Amino acid sequence: MKKLILMLMVLFTGMVNAQCDFSKVNLKQWNQGTYYKFQLTGWDTDSCKNYMFMVYDFQNKKTDTIPDKSGIVEVSFNLPGEYKLYVKLWDKCKKCDTAMYRMVKVAGWKPTANVKFIKKTCDSMWFEMPAMNTKDTCWTNYFYVYGGKELDDLTTKEWTTMSDYDLYMYYSFDEKDLLANPESRILKYKFPKDGKYLVIGQYYNKCLNQDTVIFTRHTIDCNISSVTEFNKQQVLPVGTYDVLGRPVNEMKEGQVYIEVLNNGTRRKILKK
Repeated sequence: MKKLILMLMVLFTGMVNAQCDFSKVNLKQWNQGTYYKFQLTGWDTDSCKNYMFMVYDFQNKKTDTIPDKSGIVEVSFNLPGEYKLYVKLWDKCKKCDTAMYRMVKVAGWKPTANVKFIKKTCDSMWFEMPAMNTKDTCWTNYFYVYGGKELDDLTTKEWTTMSDYDLYMYYSFDEKDLLANPESRILKYKFPKDGKYLVIGQYYNKCLNQDTVIFTRHTIDCNISSVTEFNKQQVLPVGTYDVLGRPVNEMKEGQVYIEVLNNGTRRKILKK
């Protein structure tokens, strides 16, 4: 089965130095059709360390550098073909470098990718992805239904205003929260309880190894009460930590942090 989350493999090149540690470096990919985002993490620049994004076009045999914002680059491949996206990292003080890359094959993308849905009852819905090409056997469709505490902990504002990309970077996509994953263009689903749910439709072209995903968000509330709750404790943050549990005084854009609340719970946040 095609994995929803794609991670880049690391290719070590250049000079080798035992003092250099690239084990925490990661490059994440997210795409919808021919629009791609890549994010570099685990490599903080300073007077010694730096990096550079580049893309090689196999059609015209040219390499171009790509500007980034806090380790994030956005690329739209407008023409079909094969491309190589890579980032070079180096530490001039320790005299070492490495590179991470991803091969991207782009076909002519049809703008018909979509997820249609209709609410049948309070807690059940029907979903459908229109067929790309009924005669093309390369296409496969998958649905993913996620739900659980991590999504429920998002505030209503975060849930409704967060972009699909920010939600993708924030959410862990833990297998224990994957409630359904059929290989089908049609899904008839009954949600198990009230809460927030992420239903994702995926178009995957197995012949070209090209895919796109469509996020749809659904809030199920079948037990709406007319009783007003008074004197409820206001939930406020009391501390912020990085993913290793270290206290953080200043958050960096594009990074995920752990926020401890005054009710004893924790939640992940993405600094924008």
